[in-house]
Amino acid sequence: MRHLDIDSPIHSLWAGTKILWVPIVGTSIAFQLSWTTVGIGWAVALVLIGLSRLPRGVTPRPPKLLWIGLGISFFFALLSNDEPEAFGLGVGGVLDLGQFIAFAWLMTAMALLIGWTTRLDDIAAALNRLLRPFGRVGFPIKEIGTVLVVAVRTVPLLIEEVRVIVAARKLRPKTEDQPYLDAGADIAVALVVSTFRRAGEMARTLAARGGLRTPPPDRHRPGGRDLMAAVLGVGVVALVIVVG
Repeated sequence: MRHLDIDSPIHSLWAGTKILWVPIVGTSIAFQLSWTTVGIGWAVALVLIGLSRLPRGVTPRPPKLLWIGLGISFFFALLSNDEPEAFGLGVGGVLDLGQFIAFAWLMTAMALLIGWTTRLDDIAAALNRLLRPFGRVGFPIKEIGTVLVVAVRTVPLLIEEVRVIVAARKLRPKTEDQPYLDAGADIAVALVVSTFRRAGEMARTLAARGGLRTPPPDRHRPGGRDLMAAVLGVGVVALVIVVG
């Protein structure tokens, strides 16, 4: 989710447009979940990814453990034996799981697209502007905006921490009598401890710099491309409602 400095129509959009676009369209698909609506979402997502002119190597490569987990999940879904049937087997559970995974990957791709095409400072400024009306009724918009921005910023750090922990685990001598479940628990505990340590370091850094500060002013303003993106979002939501 690191920003890539590329000249593209998606990069030039106001950060607030992208922040609003993804959850609104995603929510409409979630309430009308079907293969047709998920297909519409993926078609739009692929068009947006093409317009962003991202390099091919930016796409992350899923680990083998993820594919193994998906295979196990589909196996247990097949055991449900729900309708409809294919080759004498009920594949309803497999189709439902497939829809959920396709939708989850769609939202992941859209979230990654925001991270690749939007600067962190622009996200903070856009959140401050979007949350400003709630500040009039007592909402701590500065704290909420800071928490959201810090959460986005720490995602790459968390991914890197997982890589370091897994690599350190591989360097340890193997014991034949240790179950795989125990090994997974060791990694999970190490990740939790490391996460709390990172959070403590970040809190001390913020305190040393004077605590929470007001986000920088939003230098960008919605323009013609943002209006086109809004019209596209409304069209996608309407199409999802109609076909759903």
